[in-house]
Amino acid sequence: MFVLTPLWSASLPTAVVAAAAYGLIGFGVSAPQTSRILRLGAQPSLSVALSGAVLYLAIALSGESGGAAIAEFGPGSIGLLAGAGLILALVLSEIAHRSRSEPHS
Repeated sequence: MFVLTPLWSASLPTAVVAAAAYGLIGFGVSAPQTSRILRLGAQPSLSVALSGAVLYLAIALSGESGGAAIAEFGPGSIGLLAGAGLILALVLSEIAHRSRSEPHS
């Protein structure tokens, strides 16, 4: 969806559909992520609290970082930049998952 942002933003109806789809997808991540965090740590409530705090921090900074990206690279680049951020997040998540899954000697 991020890479297709220039196409979605071409008209108001497509932008509304994209925003709704992104909202559904975005909120669909929170519950499974919280469940995963609860199963991982020795202090699950602290881990979930910290995860929530970082999530809200990221949301708070998103407008500023998005505005800076638009100012630096132009509005057409925001989808590609967001897609690159998503790929980075997926790679880091997989690295974290594998490091927890592998037995330590």
